[in-house]
Amino acid sequence: MTSLPGFSTDIDERVLAVTRENPEFPYNPDYNSGDPLGISWMHSTVGGPLRSSSATAYLMPAVQSRSNIDLLYNAQVTRLIQSGRAGSVPIFRGVEFARSSRSKRYTVTAIKEVVLSAGAIGTPQILLLSGIGPKDELSQLGINTIIDSPQVGKNLVDHPILPIQWTANSNNTFDPILRGGVALEDALNEYYTTGKGRLAANGVSNHMAFFRLPEDSPLLAPGDPSVGGTAPHFELAIAVSD
Repeated sequence: MTSLPGFSTDIDERVLAVTRENPEFPYNPDYNSGDPLGISWMHSTVGGPLRSSSATAYLMPAVQSRSNIDLLYNAQVTRLIQSGRAGSVPIFRGVEFARSSRSKRYTVTAIKEVVLSAGAIGTPQILLLSGIGPKDELSQLGINTIIDSPQVGKNLVDHPILPIQWTANSNNTFDPILRGGVALEDALNEYYTTGKGRLAANGVSNHMAFFRLPEDSPLLAPGDPSVGGTAPHFELAIAVSD
């Protein structure tokens, strides 16, 4: 489930005031709407008040209630296996997996389809090992090319983080808890008994901001790396931490 911050901070109202006073920093009520630009409340996947992941929200309930799901632990997919063709288009319904790089390979075959969801790094890696990628590069590694797709494994852009810090004239920060002692004990007791308090927060940031560079920015001279006019170039996390 998607949820809003579980604990307010002293700068929340100040951040929202910026969106009202400065049009360069517009308020965005929902950065998951398809247009993330602007300042918005941080979204988290928290429910009850524990972290809500795809595993806890969807997978485990399905495993407990359905008899047609098998969940394999400590198994890593090594590649997809072509199972046929639909005209000139290869079909991949086979999945090879193993427990380690040196252990035996196993293969399972889907009746309808295989859903590949292994993240920004794992997904292209599996595709490349399956023979889906730049033919010249796969050939150099001895991998038979099934689909020559030059863009697979390309265009990954680093996401560096640059912290900029100011001294906050407030005692309502995370710093006393990080130092341990009574403040941490009190926060833990409040969280365990009520599910609320400082430790119910998603971290130290209640607001996120996504913006684009000006169109004439020299940084865009080599080309715009984003996917479109509503895709941000940089992100700000506004927080009170110490």
